[in-house]
Amino acid sequence: MTRVLGAFLATLPLLFAQTPPPQPAPKKVDAALRSRITEFHQYMLEGTFRRALDMVAQDSQDFFLSTSKNKQTVFKIEEIAYSDKFTKAAVKISTTYRTLVGFHTLDLPTTLPEYWKLAGGKWLWYHDPAADRPNFFGVPLGDSTKPEAAILAQAVPKDTSTQALGAAAQSVLQGTPGPVLDKNSVEFVLGTQGEQQVVVRNPYRGQVRVAATLAGPSLGISAEPGLSVIDSLGTAPVTIHYDGLSAVPGSTVVRLEVQPFHRVFSLSVNIVRPPAPAEDAAKP
Repeated sequence: MTRVLGAFLATLPLLFAQTPPPQPAPKKVDAALRSRITEFHQYMLEGTFRRALDMVAQDSQDFFLSTSKNKQTVFKIEEIAYSDKFTKAAVKISTTYRTLVGFHTLDLPTTLPEYWKLAGGKWLWYHDPAADRPNFFGVPLGDSTKPEAAILAQAVPKDTSTQALGAAAQSVLQGTPGPVLDKNSVEFVLGTQGEQQVVVRNPYRGQVRVAATLAGPSLGISAEPGLSVIDSLGTAPVTIHYDGLSAVPGSTVVRLEVQPFHRVFSLSVNIVRPPAPAEDAAKP
């Protein structure tokens, strides 16, 4: 009995062992792919699509030429999942497209997958016909049976009718939660130089831009940086400076404008008098 129990206990680590994590790509392979992706998307940013075409696999060039070319304004490599002994890769890119919705030109942040393969010693962008399941932005999602599908999972509307896509566009314009501040006001003591930080949090899965400007009397107040780009689900600080030179107390407002949501947050900045000194103890 003791031997049987011992043998059973010895098998427990195997029964509960987890699947080992995927082996990381060789550094040279990963660096080469990232360099090619960066070059490809730089051409997309510039709008020089003919040069980008040279980095597309021959069997995918007709597809690449047939797709719409909304101008990208920013991009970032989020994740890479390799397969086929590091000769293929599914890449998750966060980007912002400049597009027309109704009568408004908007920079719409989104996350999209794309596919790369190694051919002739070079990484080439290619189209995977098996992944043609369009999302709201018309980009393909990966086959859910593939190993790399985990990093490409996105919410895809089942209804792709004109009415449904129109409702999705309105959701982007009106219903998406914009960034939030960790405080609504800051306070400085009259005549005492200082600075305070306000953290802007972006809960959206896509980049946003935040412009900080003074919207009231100066009072020696300034805000920097004047423009911040906050990554998906990220945060960024805005520092409020007070030079301490104002002669009287007062209040002003730092205006934080968030794009592409066209939303404005007002941060109240108050200059207050120093606290009155405590009264002397009653004399005998």
